[in-house]
Amino acid sequence: MTAVVRVVGASGAGKTTLVERVVPLLRERGLAVGTVKHAHKGYDADRAGSDSARHWEAGASPVLLVGPDRRTLTEAGAPLPLGVLVDRHLRHADLVLVEGFSTEPGPAVLVNRRGVERRRIADPADVILTVTDEPLGEGPEVGLDDVDAVADRLAALVEERSGPDVRLTVDGRTVALNPFAARVLAGAVLGMVAEYKTGGDGPPSDVELTIRP
Repeated sequence: MTAVVRVVGASGAGKTTLVERVVPLLRERGLAVGTVKHAHKGYDADRAGSDSARHWEAGASPVLLVGPDRRTLTEAGAPLPLGVLVDRHLRHADLVLVEGFSTEPGPAVLVNRRGVERRRIADPADVILTVTDEPLGEGPEVGLDDVDAVADRLAALVEERSGPDVRLTVDGRTVALNPFAARVLAGAVLGMVAEYKTGGDGPPSDVELTIRP
């Protein structure tokens, strides 16, 4: 199951720097790490006048730009919930670090820097770690330069969330499942599938169940 952790804090607190420094440490631990950046003021995915930009301006969507070492997908549409975005584009990552989306529920790392206005999040209980250069007294805290401790906490979270990758979608909306519920649902469905001959060799690698009441 992909672990999703938001990195939240005020502009200038050091969110991007933290992500930039912690991703290589997590990769050294063998984790596949994806990221999401919330560009709430908009962005340009490609330079103006390029072939892919011209495709976009002509009305194509999605537009997939493929290079020798990377791919960029641009698609039109209204904003989607974070869970839907992760399920659609990042479901094969072990961990997704999300910069922004401070109003979404779920685990968060709060970045605080002295002299920068503090950013509050919707539910303080979501904060699993605070990275700060001044004591705040609000749960586990590490220094801004203690990146190894941040990587350790994130790797531990991935381990806690390990297990079947279970996605529940109701009427097009992703429903967040806690690890216990995900394991119970996976166990029930996989146990049922094991009772039938599916024609494959060995246990299935992917099971899809659709229910239309």
